[in-house]
Amino acid sequence: MLLTWWRRWRRKRLLQSGKLDDAAFVAAVEGVRAARALDAASRRRLRELVIVFLAEKEITGMGGFSVDDRVCYLIAVQACLLVLELGIECYDGWTSVYVYPGSFREADGEAEGGVFAGVAMQGGAVALSWTDAVDGAADGRDGFNPVLHEFAHKLDMADGAANGVPPLPDDMDPAEWGREFADAFAELGKDVDDGRRTRIDPYGATNPAEFFAVLSETFFEKPQAVRKEMPAVHELLVRYYRQDPMA
Repeated sequence: MLLTWWRRWRRKRLLQSGKLDDAAFVAAVEGVRAARALDAASRRRLRELVIVFLAEKEITGMGGFSVDDRVCYLIAVQACLLVLELGIECYDGWTSVYVYPGSFREADGEAEGGVFAGVAMQGGAVALSWTDAVDGAADGRDGFNPVLHEFAHKLDMADGAANGVPPLPDDMDPAEWGREFADAFAELGKDVDDGRRTRIDPYGATNPAEFFAVLSETFFEKPQAVRKEMPAVHELLVRYYRQDPMA
């Protein structure tokens, strides 16, 4: 309880200070299609979330990569877009964002030989490839966005398990979520196994955690694809994120 009170007090002070590079913030918003479409009130909320995010998260360059305002704001704007209506507290419990110049291998070698555009660690950091982050933001309609993808993983992990079921608002039924997502996941897996083309990235058929992350990035970048392929899941994402990118 004391920690929660302290965080609220600190965040209130951060917002009162209003420390933000407005030019860098606007440039980042204009570079992300889903953020660019926000109305004035939503942009103000996003601005407040970015202030807190940049104060509480440490964004560090790896492999010789140099972090500047463009890097920090492009990541922060997209991370905060996900929690625009959920609240920055969804990202409590960890502090570090590592940014590599390009695709990278996990330090622990868990996926030996594999390279990644991003990785989210349970209870730990988010790691991102800068070239992939830039590419993901540049095309707001292709459904590929590693920043949205990895931060969706962090939402999923907030209850201690990466299983495709993030902590849900009180007005949402976990049983309904589980049923609709399980059915859609199975259908995508069958389409992939049968070699059928799908509007949803086949990587989403890997496991339920990747399914939620893939659907989240697709929801913000090409929501019409989610609604067309999986209308019930699209409606659940609208209710969960409290946003409708198609509106």
